[in-house]
Amino acid sequence: MSDRSVVIVDNLPPEIENHFRQLPNSVVLSVNDLKRFQGKTNGFTASSNTLGVGLGPKAASAVESASVAWAARMKRFYGGALEPVFRGIARREGNLVLNWLSASGILESDPVYVSWGNKDVSSIVIRHFIREDRAIELENGFFRKKFLYVRNKALLESLGVKSIKIDDAQRRFFSRLKVSSPQFFEDGITYYQGFKRAQLRKQRHVSSSAVRASDPFALIALQLDFDAATIDRGNGWTAEKIIRHCSDLGLNAVVRFHPYERQKSKVHLSQLASKLNFRVSQNTLEDDLNACEFVVTINSSVIGDCLQRGIPFIALGDLPHGLIAYSSSSAIDLKRFQPVQLDILPLPVLASHIPIERTCEWKSGKLWS
Repeated sequence: MSDRSVVIVDNLPPEIENHFRQLPNSVVLSVNDLKRFQGKTNGFTASSNTLGVGLGPKAASAVESASVAWAARMKRFYGGALEPVFRGIARREGNLVLNWLSASGILESDPVYVSWGNKDVSSIVIRHFIREDRAIELENGFFRKKFLYVRNKALLESLGVKSIKIDDAQRRFFSRLKVSSPQFFEDGITYYQGFKRAQLRKQRHVSSSAVRASDPFALIALQLDFDAATIDRGNGWTAEKIIRHCSDLGLNAVVRFHPYERQKSKVHLSQLASKLNFRVSQNTLEDDLNACEFVVTINSSVIGDCLQRGIPFIALGDLPHGLIAYSSSSAIDLKRFQPVQLDILPLPVLASHIPIERTCEWKSGKLWS
């Protein structure tokens, strides 16, 4: 058993978690199983009322920071009235995870920890006890149809993972009915986005003359303010701040909403754009990219399109190190807000991404589009 790596996987999409469960020479434990069985693991029933024993002073701060961060993210989607409730739910979940860590003794094995970003209560708590060089984060990233973004790619490859196989797997149903679980509210955001995605597929594109190639403009590609990537790596930028800042700079700009933006936010931002003499795009992304001079965004997946097409862009958020490494000039100047032209990216050697291999065709059309 000592020759085998211990791997903790946390809140990975099930079709990706299946891949890790099949790792050779590894003992793979899933935090999702802990949640599914309400803390019952190997005969141990975690208590939600006590902090983890033997984890030291980090225990209390881990739960508190997780409850604050997670509640703040949920607040952006569900509204501020439920924030105290969200904090209570997060504390309960954090204590459950702490007790699992303490009772299992898993930290003594110096495990590799694999999470889907760093946004869930469990991931925020566990990361307090995992060394940086033992933590792997996966996300959709800029090239989601062919690659996943990975932090600490060398460690992932040391486990024998050269690509991620996506196979058929059912979404977890247990959390949807458990209102006391953070995953219940995470699912709410996920299924809202799935509903919006289904709506978009039914819509037919109607060509618009609002944007013409002969009318140079900056394309403001907005992101969701409640998206974890915006919160964690957006340097404090929001949709409204970007629009106002572009106006202050005197740019001729067209605002493009994220396809999953809520209607209430669309109305507010449309009114703001109109007040500042900005147009709101009704075109496809393809039309907008073909017509714009450059793109302004935080760290949207639109950057992937810009890199592959050679379109200049301004990235106000943090970018993966692999993107900067392949730029044709120095790092993007965020302070002076100037677009920088980058080389077309050589995807096969992208240092911060890992290829996807799909074993079921329908996933590429429904889950990853």
